[in-house]
Amino acid sequence: QCSDTNQISAVETFMHFLKGNIGSGFLSIPFAMSLVGLTIGPPLLCLVSTLALYCMLLILKCADHLSQKYDIRAPGYGDVVQLAFGDFFNNDGMLGRRLVDAFLIANQLGICAVYFILISQTVKSFVENYYPNFVLPLKVYTVLILVFVMLTSFIWSMKTLAVLSMFGNLFI
Repeated sequence: QCSDTNQISAVETFMHFLKGNIGSGFLSIPFAMSLVGLTIGPPLLCLVSTLALYCMLLILKCADHLSQKYDIRAPGYGDVVQLAFGDFFNNDGMLGRRLVDAFLIANQLGICAVYFILISQTVKSFVENYYPNFVLPLKVYTVLILVFVMLTSFIWSMKTLAVLSMFGNLFI
């Protein structure tokens, strides 16, 4: 347990890490392996994972270099691209920043859409399995889950979110 009340413990950090990295997407790997096969799937998964890790480390290295060069503490994606584009193209780099921000927004919207559809279908099948007479359209489940997620977005305490992450990990 951390001594500072604003910090979270190692267990709470691990719960956030587990929920963020495994999440609902862990079902896609077995499905992808079933499509590709066991001879091609694992080597391809290792290759893609290695490339993703390399790209993450490259971004961190660039962020570290640019933060030292421009004396900026903890630059984000937009900051790194803006500074890198500004150095490379001899301009202010705002085009690069706007492109990265647009791609991040598009990525998050896509992930959220898939997440809501997956969770809605799962809850609908669960409810209809245990209560066969209680049938609602999938859109109703999606709206209900959207309301629940929007309410949880008002929670700012990492300690409280760690408890929710733990319950989310149990239900995976």
